[in-house]
Amino acid sequence: MEELSVEYINSLPVISFEGEIKVIVAPQELTSLLDSLLSEKAVGIDTESKPSFKRGVQYPVSLLQLATASNAYIVRLRKTGFPYKLKRFFESEVQKIGLGLSDDLRKLKFLRDFTPNAFTDISEKAAKLGHSKVSLKALTAYYMGKRVVKSSKTTNWSNPSLTEKQLRYAATDAWLPLMLVDLIK
Repeated sequence: MEELSVEYINSLPVISFEGEIKVIVAPQELTSLLDSLLSEKAVGIDTESKPSFKRGVQYPVSLLQLATASNAYIVRLRKTGFPYKLKRFFESEVQKIGLGLSDDLRKLKFLRDFTPNAFTDISEKAAKLGHSKVSLKALTAYYMGKRVVKSSKTTNWSNPSLTEKQLRYAATDAWLPLMLVDLIK
């Protein structure tokens, strides 16, 4: 499969999530959100953790990002905790679409054990089709002709407040796999 050059990708127009972003900080807000997401066919998913620049040092998940086609939810897990309903959601039949999910699931299971169900990793799907580059940036460029800006990737996700730029980045990372899943064929 022909891969796109970095120069070409960098020439593409930028894409980012433009819908409503809601930050979830209270346990009852998370419970209410999960009740509504159980009626969705598919939800985009991602996580963010405080970056570590030391080998072998990892931090727990700070954010869980969930997205529908029009809304994104940034869950501050350190404030909401990991309630039983979140475990049930991860074990439900709702399709959960993400990229590089094995690391996300491993980190989430550290907070509370669950049996993942109905998770689709678009990077695995793309690799099976012969793509050698399966990053969100590469797949978005290839399938949508758009560029993802990843400059907020290594910011501190455990800060008490997040910037608009961080929120938009986090929402985009959960939303794009949902937009890409049906294009990767």
